Amino acid sequence: MVLELHENASPTPWLQGAPPDSAALSIERLPGLVYALEQFSLGLANALDPFCRASSGGEVDELRSTNLFQFLSENEGLTVAVLNCAAFDARMLLIFDDRIADTVVTAVFRSGGDGLAPPRSRRSRSAVESALISEFSRYLTQALVKSFEQTGGLALEFEHLETLADVYALGRRDMPAIAAQVTIAAASGSMPLTLLFPQSLLLPIRKSLAYDPGNTAPAGDPRWIRDLEARVNKTPVAVTAILDEFDLTLGDVAEFTVGQVLTLHGAGVGRVRLECAGRQIFWCKLGEGDGRYALEVEEPITQEEDDQSTPTH
Repeated sequence: MVLELHENASPTPWLQGAPPDSAALSIERLPGLVYALEQFSLGLANALDPFCRASSGGEVDELRSTNLFQFLSENEGLTVAVLNCAAFDARMLLIFDDRIADTVVTAVFRSGGDGLAPPRSRRSRSAVESALISEFSRYLTQALVKSFEQTGGLALEFEHLETLADVYALGRRDMPAIAAQVTIAAASGSMPLTLLFPQSLLLPIRKSLAYDPGNTAPAGDPRWIRDLEARVNKTPVAVTAILDEFDLTLGDVAEFTVGQVLTLHGAGVGRVRLECAGRQIFWCKLGEGDGRYALEVEEPITQEEDDQSTPTH
């Protein structure tokens, strides 16, 4: 089984350009994972603030399907943080680039920088550098755990740092995986980071990841809804009863006299039209009760009748 992505399956720019999907599990079927990664990138500024200042958090650059052998082989020799999920007996990796030691040291001890640290040959990390990268990884782990709170939850813990050399580090080498490339915009410069999720970590929460919390409408407060309904129902409105309508000239109206009889055309067939706020709502029958004129509601006026009605003159 290979985790791959339908080409152009999502409008999100960093989901484009991946090979067609040929498996039961694919990125397009895991919108919850996409949502969690977006929350992770958005929350990095606050999450990293106690450790190093992140000027604008992070940004997801790419999300693609791969397998462990392919991806770990491509990144052999890089520094990685191993995160453990004891509940699922699974691990994932945070993969840093060659500059991680320099960029983390700069981020911690200097408030500004000129962008990425210059490229340098891979070398052994000093004890201080390892300690700083480990602490940096712990903050990233906390941010990652928080970002998955609405999508099944991942109880991840930072385990250790290592130099990537073993293609079996996360399980069998043909295991499908999803790699997310994120750029952290720290005050000292950009920090490229890759999150590698093996299938063994995603499968236990795949049902939760099949839903996007961002598309779920929040539940309304029932007390607020009841209060709003009560207030709306008590709003006073004017209702008008119209027996008939006809056109007259201004001269006709000027000649009206007391006692004059106006002949109705009978367009309503003897019925009275009930209107509210200019909208026709019911046909009524004119009657009498207790010595007063009364209206008996007969039937609602359809939308078609309302739209075809003649404007009031």
